[in-house]
Amino acid sequence: LTEDCRSLHSSKQELQAELQEMRTSNATLDATFEAAQQLQNELTLAQLERDEVKDRVVSTTQELHASKERVGALEMEIGEMRDQAEQSRHELLVGMEELRSENARIREEHAEEIQR
Repeated sequence: LTEDCRSLHSSKQELQAELQEMRTSNATLDATFEAAQQLQNELTLAQLERDEVKDRVVSTTQELHASKERVGALEMEIGEMRDQAEQSRHELLVGMEELRSENARIREEHAEEIQR
């Protein structure tokens, strides 16, 4: 009976040691799970930030293309305005030359009338 008690006591101690190892292992697993959960949360946040950056890049790229189109349209308008200004300048020069010729003709007629 004493031998059985010793054997049971020894078995109990072994089981308690195993239980303690399991508790330690379980605590380690819990800590590992918590760390993994934290990493998952950080990953999710990083992915959300990445998606926001992608959205901003797409938006900025669209704005850039729209700005380039506006610049192109403005450059065309400026070109047209330059052409119109050049045409107006040419017409003004032609008109001035016509006025000079008319003025010279009138002076000549006036001079002829004075001589008569």
